[in-house]
Amino acid sequence: RALDARDVASYDAFREAAMAEPGAPLLLRNAPMSSASTFTTEALAAELRDLQLPEKSSNHGFFVGDQGSAPVMDADAKAWHPRGCTFGTLAAAITSSGSSLYLSVRSANRACRRVEDKVAYDASKCKDGGDALLRELIARAPMPLMLPPERDHVMAFWMGSKGKNFGLHTDLYTEQFLVQTEGVKEVFLLLPEDASVVAPLPFIHSAKFYKSDLRSVANVDLSRAGCLRTVLGPGDILYIPPFWWHELRTISDGPSLTTTFRLHLQENKTFYAAVDAIYKLCKAAREEGNERLARHICTYFAHSVSVPSARGGQWCQAGTTAALAATAGAAAAV
Repeated sequence: RALDARDVASYDAFREAAMAEPGAPLLLRNAPMSSASTFTTEALAAELRDLQLPEKSSNHGFFVGDQGSAPVMDADAKAWHPRGCTFGTLAAAITSSGSSLYLSVRSANRACRRVEDKVAYDASKCKDGGDALLRELIARAPMPLMLPPERDHVMAFWMGSKGKNFGLHTDLYTEQFLVQTEGVKEVFLLLPEDASVVAPLPFIHSAKFYKSDLRSVANVDLSRAGCLRTVLGPGDILYIPPFWWHELRTISDGPSLTTTFRLHLQENKTFYAAVDAIYKLCKAAREEGNERLARHICTYFAHSVSVPSARGGQWCQAGTTAALAATAGAAAAV
């Protein structure tokens, strides 16, 4: 659903608009933004051309990925290390013809907060001090005025060019506002009742369980799941509700720049606690050499969430049982 959001200048106004279709993605156009400097790749490259980057890419706030010739980024994305590179040099490399590089920069959890019409950043939550670029981006990025005040959030920035595709994934129990400031992106969104349709990487043996093993909507059996498609242009904001799987691909020539404001919900802690508890139970059984018990624990939970309720209802479709059973099978291989 698309909405002309020129009058949506507060979080309360946004929630009122979103309640017309609760729990569904929403495309907001013409939304009021905080005043900010020109936020484009060219402007940033000029202003920050001599800013020194971290020596290495990591998954802790600063990452330069290399997609190679693949149509979508691999689940274990190949890293490209700056090694003395400045931001100006990196921006030129990312936007050069035929480049396979993309940049991802994000804050720590709950390190950002809206204070009036600006974002306040808590630098103490950056453990390694390698956040010089992040600070500069936060200070310059336009902020949607619908962002809730005095609420901690994550800010993430994505810079790339045509064809860059991070792959199908979910950000679990978060609300997200994706602000497209440069370039055009094609977006696919889905939330199938049966999670096995998107084949999440099993958390029993992968820390990337927020990614789909299928990597792209092109590989999903869409006869088993409805899929929404939209296109984001400069100035558009896409609201993504909790757990919706999404895939974004730059389809325009030239550079693309996106800012994400990510709000963690209370349920996020509960979800991670549940995942961690099941993982630790299986891990303890394996460490004792009891593979039978590890497999039984996984199938125990698979059975419990898939059997009909006392009223005859069905919580999960049969495919979910198969997916969890596959997770149990994977437990023996870890």
